[in-house]
Amino acid sequence: MDDNVYEVQLLKGQPIDYPIRGERLNTFVGTLKFGDLVGRYRIPHRVHATNKGYQRKASTSRINKLVRDLKRRKVHLPTSILLSVREREPYPKLEASGRYVLTIPANGSSPFFVVDGQHRLEALKIVMEEDPNGNWHDFLIPTVIIFGADSDLEMDQFHTVNSNAKSIDTRLAHDLLKTLAKKDDDLRKYLDEDQVSWKVDAQDLTERVARRKMWRGRIRFSNEPKGNTLINSNSVVSSLKRAIEHDYFATYLPEQRAEIIDAYWQGIGKALPECFRDPEEYNIQKTVGVYVLHYLLPTVLSYAIRLGCPVSEPETHYHIFATTLRELSGDNQIDGESVGSDFWKVGAEGASGTYSSGAGQRVLREKIRRELQENLSEQLS
Repeated sequence: MDDNVYEVQLLKGQPIDYPIRGERLNTFVGTLKFGDLVGRYRIPHRVHATNKGYQRKASTSRINKLVRDLKRRKVHLPTSILLSVREREPYPKLEASGRYVLTIPANGSSPFFVVDGQHRLEALKIVMEEDPNGNWHDFLIPTVIIFGADSDLEMDQFHTVNSNAKSIDTRLAHDLLKTLAKKDDDLRKYLDEDQVSWKVDAQDLTERVARRKMWRGRIRFSNEPKGNTLINSNSVVSSLKRAIEHDYFATYLPEQRAEIIDAYWQGIGKALPECFRDPEEYNIQKTVGVYVLHYLLPTVLSYAIRLGCPVSEPETHYHIFATTLRELSGDNQIDGESVGSDFWKVGAEGASGTYSSGAGQRVLREKIRRELQENLSEQLS
């Protein structure tokens, strides 16, 4: 092969109808070495003032995360990128074997326009620069190439790809992450380095808690119907972050943690039994209640230790929480104030709904924390 060109073996793909031109444009599929592609692609970013381009600006955080993963050899980029060659030449030539050969000048002319895949390419560029001996030049990238398109068709394809794409359900992501981490010690180490291993432990704890008395049938996992469930597993997982990362709680074995959480909620249930007889009518086992009360778990555990009470006994949590939860009050939208169980009622009768935002949850948990401290002050002195 001539030193001034490189050749890419391709297979013909599905044609694209382009009604504006009244023609069909061919696509080809194959693999490109990143070293052959680097320096020969352009990313047509959107410039609103000129009404040109279509790509959003790349996310630096996404690129940096992918750089870390590539360096650790934790990802392989198996999905294809989408490129466009706008010029009519060069064009893949059919060989006797039935394959097509694309011959590209090595001088950087006839660039590829990146329709989809800019984060992958930009991350690879950084990795190759930072690790020149890492064989990144030969890194193979699955590729789909459109020939003869213009910016408008590329824009249409970009919109199609990105408007129809759907990110993975977070509930499913946590479930898969937990399953993989149990089988792969290297993955667990990698998650520890990225400070996200708590998600694995929180997913495991959520699954264990869901089998116990207070939460059986009330947590909805990935691909499960809503039915009579009250909350997504993802919300429960996220709500447990502070507890999972708390030094004291972390000393317990997984099943002991589940026992503590179950006892915690049994104590709450004893203090506010009305909320658990008809739980759909109350927010305490829904997002606002779960986020706030799970955030306060380490605080309650510290009080239990200071009081010399067993943390796995429902009576401990009832003793700590009873007065505070029964006297908890807030403004509703009907007669001014809701107290105790009524505070957690859904809709206009209750007050908890006004704390549903992230900022509102912070206000509510601080309100409960202060009242806990005040109500227990004599016992703790």
